[in-house]
Amino acid sequence: MFKISIHVLILCSVFFLFISLISIIKLVFTEDKIAKLPLTQYYFAKVEAGEQDFEVFKHYMEGKGWDRTNQVGGLHIFEKDGNQLEIVHTQVKTLIIDGNLNLRSIHSKS
Repeated sequence: MFKISIHVLILCSVFFLFISLISIIKLVFTEDKIAKLPLTQYYFAKVEAGEQDFEVFKHYMEGKGWDRTNQVGGLHIFEKDGNQLEIVHTQVKTLIIDGNLNLRSIHSKS
């Protein structure tokens, strides 16, 4: 059986926290409204009053050259240059609302 030492687990956790902070800092200190959480399929969103996180995400994807070609429930399918990307609306987490940290998003498990 393969055992991982506690030191390796702690090191991996600190590394993941550090690269997560890069995404958060990007949203806080730039005009960007979407930041991808590295090593995952999740995205952080920064929204203003009246904006919906997935609408902001769709605009971000269009700006990157992706076209939304289909939607089945919460699954959105984007295509670009023959590649396909499937994103479920729960993969986009609202991290900042009107310049304030969205603490509900941080504690959310979905």
